[in-house]
Amino acid sequence: MAVKCREFMPANTKRKRTAALVMFLIVAALLAASALAGCGAGAGSSSSIVPSQASPEASPAAPPQAALEGTAKSAEKIEALPATPPQAALEGTAKRAEKINGTQNAFTNQAGQNIPEPAGLSQQQAEAGTVKAALAAVTRVVDGDTVYVSLNGREEKVRLIGVDTPESTTQVEPYGKEAAAYTESRLAGKQVYLELDAGERDKYGRLLAYVWLEKPLNDGEAEVRAKMYNAELLLNGYAQVMTVPPNVKYADLFVKLQGEAREAGKGL
Repeated sequence: MAVKCREFMPANTKRKRTAALVMFLIVAALLAASALAGCGAGAGSSSSIVPSQASPEASPAAPPQAALEGTAKSAEKIEALPATPPQAALEGTAKRAEKINGTQNAFTNQAGQNIPEPAGLSQQQAEAGTVKAALAAVTRVVDGDTVYVSLNGREEKVRLIGVDTPESTTQVEPYGKEAAAYTESRLAGKQVYLELDAGERDKYGRLLAYVWLEKPLNDGEAEVRAKMYNAELLLNGYAQVMTVPPNVKYADLFVKLQGEAREAGKGL
């Protein structure tokens, strides 16, 4: 038995030593592999760090240069663009000045003095048209705004369009007698020209008309002021404006004339 034990003990020890040697080799191999991996990572990290350190120094050089070039080009565009509008503005101003000077020169007399253009002259000439007026003779005056005329061989009772004088027949209103007397002095026995509007007669059968003291050249404001009796009544304060559609051809002008009379303190 003793011999067998002595033979067993060395074999067991040998196996243990072999296992220990294998374990040592395995651990050594693992340590070597770990060391190599660490070195590789270190080399990789160092190589990645180098470009990152170099890139901040190398990369910024291009953008500032491009920015400077872009700024220079923008400055050139800014300097070039505004040149045209001021030039056009100056040319437009010069043309307007020529027109103004031309207008002023057109109203300059031989002595070199400027003559003011009558207000609304051009518009008045452009809008003025011919007037269709029939010759008639006033035979009798009823009141300030109503007369009888002989027209084409027949007698017509005429009511003046657009104006209203105070009553002086069935009842007497302030300024009624004065208005009737004024119309008597201006129209009785006179030849006049009658101009009709859209509505020829009123509900009483009276002929509705604008009464011209002279044959009108046109229907412009200057002619109305100088020759139309309806307008004369308003300008002298003997009548007020009374507009009855559709007879509104001179309605706006009549309102203007009435305002002038009131500002001057005339009559009504």
